[in-house]
Amino acid sequence: MYESEINTSIVHTRQINYSLGELQNVVEANDIITDPDYQRNYVYDNKHASLLVESILIGIPIPIIYLAEEDDGVLSVIDGQQRITSFVRYLRNEFQLVGLTKLQSLNGLFFKDLEKSIQRKLRTLTVSAVCIEKGF
Repeated sequence: MYESEINTSIVHTRQINYSLGELQNVVEANDIITDPDYQRNYVYDNKHASLLVESILIGIPIPIIYLAEEDDGVLSVIDGQQRITSFVRYLRNEFQLVGLTKLQSLNGLFFKDLEKSIQRKLRTLTVSAVCIEKGF
């Protein structure tokens, strides 16, 4: 293989950090497609989604999300659909937290029921994404 072939085959990526509030906004604006054709369906139950919310609140690092930029500039989820959808569902008040072990006092609470300081914290916590730029 020639060096020029390698250079033209290099995948270009960029890192993006989203606060959970920003993530909700871009999903609701359809700027991130969480369920492209190649993705499995959303399968997290409310307990699994709740434990994810608890994890980010107590500072456990959340794995990187992988996105692909489409020709129209919209991003499609390669890996991270369950995480993104869970966070957005909770911020939309679509489920109550259940099964929490470290933050038991939050069990039974929708996002809207959290203290304002916890709501602000949750909205500003960040997840990292790597975006494969179009042209790959």
